[in-house]
Amino acid sequence: MEALDEVKDKMPDDAYLMLCNASQETYDRLSREERARPAEQGEEEEEDEVDEEQGEEQGQEQGGDPDYPIVAGHATVPEGVTEIGENAFLGCSSLTSVDIPTSVTKIRERAFDGCSSLTSITIREGVTEIGEYAFFNCTSLTSVTIPSSVTDIGDYAFSGCSSLESVTIPSSVTSIGEWVFRECKALTSVAIPSSVTEIGDYAFSGCSSLESVTIPSSVTSIGEWVFRECKALTSVEIPSSVTEIGQGAFSGCSSLESVTIPSSVTSIGEWVFRECKALTSVDIPSSVTEIGESAFFGCTSLQSVTIPSSVTEIGARVFLGCTSLTSVTIPSSVTKIGSGAFRCCFSLESVTIPSSVTSIGEWVFRECKALTSVAIPSSVTEIGDNVFFDCSSLESVTIPSSVTEIGHGAFDCCSSLKSVTIPSSVTKIGSCAFRYCPFTSITIPPSVTEIGDYAFFDCSSLESVTIPSSVTKIGFLAFRGCSSLTSVIIPSSVTEIGEGAFIQCSSLTSVIIPSSVTDIGMGAFCKCSSLISVIIPSSVTDIGDYAFSGCSSLESVTIPRSVTEIGYNTFHGCSSLTSITIPDSVRIIGSGAFYGCTSLTSLTIPSSVTIDDVRLLEETCKITWKRVLRPRKGVR
Repeated sequence: MEALDEVKDKMPDDAYLMLCNASQETYDRLSREERARPAEQGEEEEEDEVDEEQGEEQGQEQGGDPDYPIVAGHATVPEGVTEIGENAFLGCSSLTSVDIPTSVTKIRERAFDGCSSLTSITIREGVTEIGEYAFFNCTSLTSVTIPSSVTDIGDYAFSGCSSLESVTIPSSVTSIGEWVFRECKALTSVAIPSSVTEIGDYAFSGCSSLESVTIPSSVTSIGEWVFRECKALTSVEIPSSVTEIGQGAFSGCSSLESVTIPSSVTSIGEWVFRECKALTSVDIPSSVTEIGESAFFGCTSLQSVTIPSSVTEIGARVFLGCTSLTSVTIPSSVTKIGSGAFRCCFSLESVTIPSSVTSIGEWVFRECKALTSVAIPSSVTEIGDNVFFDCSSLESVTIPSSVTEIGHGAFDCCSSLKSVTIPSSVTKIGSCAFRYCPFTSITIPPSVTEIGDYAFFDCSSLESVTIPSSVTKIGFLAFRGCSSLTSVIIPSSVTEIGEGAFIQCSSLTSVIIPSSVTDIGMGAFCKCSSLISVIIPSSVTDIGDYAFSGCSSLESVTIPRSVTEIGYNTFHGCSSLTSITIPDSVRIIGSGAFYGCTSLTSLTIPSSVTIDDVRLLEETCKITWKRVLRPRKGVR
């Protein structure tokens, strides 16, 4: 599980969750296989053929090679034997019952491992130790009474006893080891005696029928994943003696409706209440200073939560998928909100972010579809990637003057955001920052130097935009599909208009390209169907492929002597273009450059030009073109 920490921030949460579960199952299987191997693997196999044949016959009949004979499913351990040795009945699937004499004090490791037909066993007084895997996978065992003489129950002792309905743990036991009752799926209740101080990792993991558990005040630590997937557990009271709740302790307890966290607890570990889908509310005591990653991940019924002023950090994905959570107040003690902390809280209508917060991580409020407004405090310097992605009800947002960067997709798909003010402190608008937002106008402050790719992609209601003289680059598809944008002035500071920057701006009638621009990117003004005329400055050397393709209203265009190449399909479909003069600086005209220019009546092409496809030019433009020398066909 620890190895997964290296990748968890590089993948989606659901994928990470699936990977966690798959890895756990693989770990469990490999652990069983590894521990099931004989202790002495290097022993030489020098038995004769007769012994091998007898061993095979005995294994086929009894399912193993027992230390004591099994007759009609029953075995008797002789009086005087002090311990049942390791692997004594390992894999004896025909064993249904066994008599253990009072002389026995120890049941060693794997003594009854895999005795799948064993239905009951009496462990007599005098036994002090039950070894690791002692009754592992005894799938028919329904009940067991552990005598008061036992002080130590080994790891995995009853793990996989899927029919075990009841177990009595005596007060002589001080520690419940790891995985002891794991996957005891028929176990409905358990009383942990007051002598126990520690519950080991995975002790009751997968006990899917466990409805109630009593944790005594003697317990100081609840291990990792202890009650994981105890799907029938409805309530639990954690005593005030507990100071630490391990990672994933109650993860997947889908029927857990209430939990009491005592004031003795200082930290809530990662994944502790993950997917406790019936949990409606939780009070976090003032002793807690940190809420670990994914602590309440997928608690779909959680409606309210109180975060005390003692908490300084809210970890990543803490409340991710808490779809019933309507409001949350973050105390002024919090300085950091981890990535995805409130992601997919579909019912979250309001949130208060205190001035103590300096960083809002990526994805924090992503898909909080009921959130209508948010005030970002002046302490925040950066709005992370996708912070408000798909907050479809968000109508207004206040960005303070402390913010210097608006991250990738910060307000992407905020389909109700009608206005936003970008402060003069912002120097960069990240890619997809306001994609699909419905506001009608936007003023970009003079501090901004770069408009990222897709920044205002498909802002179909945007009628006007002011680009300041500080901007040097307009990114890829930056204003693509801004179908209400009628005009735009590109300042003289801009040197590059990215590919598809204004593609499908179907209402754009005029555009001024400054002399600072040297390159008009591929498809920059493609399908600007209302654009009537355009003047290309003398600084431009290259007009990219499809740059003005589909500009069906374009009547005139001036190509300066600085241009050396006209790309593929550059003026494709400019059906209103009547004439054009190509300067002698042009060396190449790409294939389809004037395809579909059905109104073009004249065209002057200098002799220096190589035309990719003369036939295409002649047949599709239906024009009279003249030049000193007929060009040879060339390929760019």
